[in-house]
Amino acid sequence: MEGALVPAVYQRTGFTDHRYHVQDEAYELGYQWAKIYESGSPSRKLIAGLMDNALLVNIVHNDFHDQNKIFEPFFKLEEELGSQATAAAPNGHAVVANGHAN
Repeated sequence: MEGALVPAVYQRTGFTDHRYHVQDEAYELGYQWAKIYESGSPSRKLIAGLMDNALLVNIVHNDFHDQNKIFEPFFKLEEELGSQATAAAPNGHAVVANGHAN
């Protein structure tokens, strides 16, 4: 049995309010997670650094007929970065994108 494909319609104000609530909650959980570790520990610094410097991004793709379309901007970015995107990581392992080693 095949599932039904149902497009979603968002009311802009409700979606915007929800987005900020989710973002605030995600960062607050991150800060709480960091506090589990001892002050000054590498783990706490890493998690707090992510909360201070990383962006929470939500990507919405509404063309359910072309399920891979959502990845096109990332593939284009990878092409633009060229050799930087396929360079080995500092730990000597190949960079992995979408489960495939480049």
